[in-house]
Amino acid sequence: MNPANAEQELFRSQLKHLIVDLFRLPVPEPDRISNQAPLMGGDLGLDSLDALELAIRIEEKFGVTIQSNAESNDAFANVDSLAAFICKGRFLNNQPRLTISEHTPARASY
Repeated sequence: MNPANAEQELFRSQLKHLIVDLFRLPVPEPDRISNQAPLMGGDLGLDSLDALELAIRIEEKFGVTIQSNAESNDAFANVDSLAAFICKGRFLNNQPRLTISEHTPARASY
């Protein structure tokens, strides 16, 4: 696996952990969530209120804002689309590339 692919896979993994921690999902191995699995309504059981909470967390953590329902539908289709949306948003906002330390998931503390 080339370094760019390894970095992208690590970012996807960290998004999965963020989602599982944020919503306290009973998923013992977040990395086993498929990158193509639907985030909304699928096995994860997320709904529109969860999407709003996740959008807020993404804005806080990555500085990327979801502007419309169409963007939300596209971004929250699955882990791959969410990762692509965040990276594209950071690029368009002239933000630096993500580094590993910047998106290492912290365990949720509620």
